[in-house]
Amino acid sequence: MSDRIHNWPAELQNFLLDLKRNPDLDDCFWADLELSPQEVADLSLFEVAARNGKVRFRTSDGTTLVGCMNPLLGLGGSARCNGCAKVRVSFHGVSAD
Repeated sequence: MSDRIHNWPAELQNFLLDLKRNPDLDDCFWADLELSPQEVADLSLFEVAARNGKVRFRTSDGTTLVGCMNPLLGLGGSARCNGCAKVRVSFHGVSAD
């Protein structure tokens, strides 16, 4: 694991609006998203760039946290639009920044 910290992109901040703490694991957070093909591509590019490092991100209440981003998990199609997908973004090893 690299010591490098990647900042969550401001243009993707709305993806974390529904971020939840895992009630069984305090250092894990997740959100299920319904994304357009372009949004999936943007998030995937960031996930690849942040691999083997940590990510600094903000929760909807403004708390800044740092943790390791897990690989994106595809959850199937979405009724939001043609070609949209349900995706889970999650983090582990999260602590206050």
